[in-house]
Amino acid sequence: MGNPTSEWVKSSDMAKALGILPVTLHVWREKYLKDGYFKEGVHFVQTGPANNAMYLWNKSEVLKVLAQFKAPANGGAK
Repeated sequence: MGNPTSEWVKSSDMAKALGILPVTLHVWREKYLKDGYFKEGVHFVQTGPANNAMYLWNKSEVLKVLAQFKAPANGGAK
């Protein structure tokens, strides 16, 4: 499960830290997992096999990925 000293938080706490809704976080999980940005066991874990099992998020690893998506400088693409 990644770095054992990392801070693993519930979806609601991760979403609050990012200023988004938990449902948005789960949409991102599906998209970024498919796109290769998130990896299960590094960025998040599911606490059980059931579809309604809770997710825990590695706060520092998620923030590293999201930092890659910062706004472009000088007005962006032309």
